[in-house]
Amino acid sequence: MPLTYLKNSISKLGKESLFEILHLIGSQLKELYSCKMVRVNLEDLYEGMLVCQYVTGQSRPEPITKFISPEASVISQAFLNNEIVLSWKLPEGFTKIQDPFEKLSGIKATAVFPITHQFKPIGTLSLDRGEEGEFLNEKQQKDISKFLSEISGVLDRAKRFHQKLSFSRHLDLARKKEAAWRMMRSAVQLIDKLTLASVWVPSSIQNPKSIIQEPNDRVEIFAAFSKNKEDALIYNNREQINIHKKNLINRIVVFDKSSGLKAKDPNQKAVYIEDVMSKSFSRKSVAQQIDLVSLYQVPKINIKSGQIFCVINYYTNTPHQFTDFEKRLLENHASMVEKLILEENPEHIEIEVLGEIEELLSDTSDALQPFLQNILAKTSELIGADSGTISISKIIDGRPWLVIEDEAGQLVGAKSRGWMKSKIPQLPVGGEEIPYAHRSLNGYVAHTARPSMIANVENEKNGFYKSLSSQIKSELAVPIIHGNRVLGVINQDSFRKNFFTQEHQKILQIISSLISPKVYNLKQIENLKQEIGQLRQDIEYRDPKVSSYHFGNVIGKSQNVHSLVYQIQT
Repeated sequence: MPLTYLKNSISKLGKESLFEILHLIGSQLKELYSCKMVRVNLEDLYEGMLVCQYVTGQSRPEPITKFISPEASVISQAFLNNEIVLSWKLPEGFTKIQDPFEKLSGIKATAVFPITHQFKPIGTLSLDRGEEGEFLNEKQQKDISKFLSEISGVLDRAKRFHQKLSFSRHLDLARKKEAAWRMMRSAVQLIDKLTLASVWVPSSIQNPKSIIQEPNDRVEIFAAFSKNKEDALIYNNREQINIHKKNLINRIVVFDKSSGLKAKDPNQKAVYIEDVMSKSFSRKSVAQQIDLVSLYQVPKINIKSGQIFCVINYYTNTPHQFTDFEKRLLENHASMVEKLILEENPEHIEIEVLGEIEELLSDTSDALQPFLQNILAKTSELIGADSGTISISKIIDGRPWLVIEDEAGQLVGAKSRGWMKSKIPQLPVGGEEIPYAHRSLNGYVAHTARPSMIANVENEKNGFYKSLSSQIKSELAVPIIHGNRVLGVINQDSFRKNFFTQEHQKILQIISSLISPKVYNLKQIENLKQEIGQLRQDIEYRDPKVSSYHFGNVIGKSQNVHSLVYQIQT
C-alpha cells in the first residue's frame, strides 16, 4: 500500500517537477526500507553519460557527479544489463568494485534497480545501507521493480524536459561565447597593431548554474582571439584565474564576500599599460611566451552596485600608443560584448514553457489550487529557482492577508519543494506600519502592487524578508493583479545570493499577467461554491427546540437566504 500511495502521488506531478519526483522516491523508499541513503542515477541524453541526479538529504536540484561508473560497478551492471544487482550476491564481494562515492559514504550493502521505460534503461535506483548483509527479500524486490515500471513514464518525461531546458541554457552560453569571440576577432583584424584580444568574466556570470553558492573570487577567460592560433591556445591555458594572486586585473577589481567581484572605483575608465612586462603578475611567463607588450584594458561595471560584468583586454606585441579613434573603436567593441553577456535571450524551450502556461489557461477545470500548483511548477523550472510559492489574498477579520495554506495545513495557494519550508503562516499585507516580526516581501509586494527583489537576504535593511528557510539567500516576488485588485503574489527563492535578474522579473510579470484573469475567475467560482455550501447548511439546519418548520423560520436562521429573498422582493 505505501508504494501504491507513492505511485499515485508521483503520477499527479507534471514534467516540470523532476526534483519533487526524485525527492518523493528517495525520501519515501529510504524510510520504508530503513536505508542509509537512496541514490537515483539518470541517463543524460545530451552529456551521453549517467548522472547521479539525486541523493537523499540533497537540498538543491544539482547533479552530484557527472561520470559513468566503471563497467564493473554495480550501477553500471544494473544499467547496462537491465537487471537488479544485489551487493550480497556478488561472487567476489562488494568492496572490490565500489566506486569512490560509495567508499567515501560508508556504503556497505546496496541494491541497484534498473529504471526502464519502453524497454530501454533510463537510469538506476540504489538503496544503500551502512551495514553489510542482505536487507531485501524477493517480494520486496518485486514490489520495487513493479513500482519503478509504473512511474518510469512520469520520470522519463520529467527527465527529458529538465535536460531539454538545461541544454537550451548551455546552448545560449555557447552562442554568447561564439559572439564574444567574433567581436575579439573583429577588433584584432580592424586594428593592425593588435595581436590578441580577450574577454574575462567573473566565474558566476560564465556559469550561472554553478553549484558554488557563495560569490566567487575568480575570473574566467570567456573568449580569446589571436592572429596566431597557437598564441590563443597558450593564453587560454587556464580555466580560472584567482584575483587574490597578482594579476593585471587587480588594480581595478576587488573581491567582496557578499557580492563577488567589484570595481575599486565604480567610475573606472579604461586602463593603458605601455609595457606589461614592466609589471609583476602571475601570468607574466604566458605574456612573455607570446610576446604581449602594450595593453588597453576596458572594464564594464554596474554603476549602481559596482559589480564587474566583464573586462576586455586588447594586447599588441610591440609598444603602441592607441589613438583616440582606436580607443573609441575598442570601447565600442567592449560595449557590444557587455550587452551580449547580459542579454537574456530565451531559447525555443522557454517560449514553449510560456506556451504551455497559456494551454493551462484554456483548461476547463474550475479548481484554483491545482491550477496554481501547475503554474508554480512550470515557473520555478523555467527560472531555475530552488523553491517558490503562490499566495492568495484574503480578507480575514476585516484585514487583507496572504494565505498559502490554511490552519489545518491544507494548501490554498501553491508551494514548490514544500518540504524545504514547514508550515507557512498567513502573511499580513502592508508596509512600514506592519511590525518587524510580521513583515514579509510578499506582504509588501501585495501592499505596493509592485514587484520586488532581494539580491541578498542578509543585507535586507527594511525588514521585508521573512525567513522560512535558512537556505534561502535571494528572493523575487511579483503581484498578480486583476483590474485594480491584487489577487495574490508569485514568489521565487534561490539558495544563491544575487541569483535573480531583471529578466527573471520580466518573465514573472508576463506569467502574472497571463494568469490573472483565470485566477480571478477561479477565485469567484471558489467563493460561490463556499457560499452555496453555507446556504445549504443554513437551509438544512434543524433546531431541536422547533417542532415544525415553514419557509419563514428557515429564512430567520439564514442571513444569506434572508438577503437573497430581500433582493428578489425589491
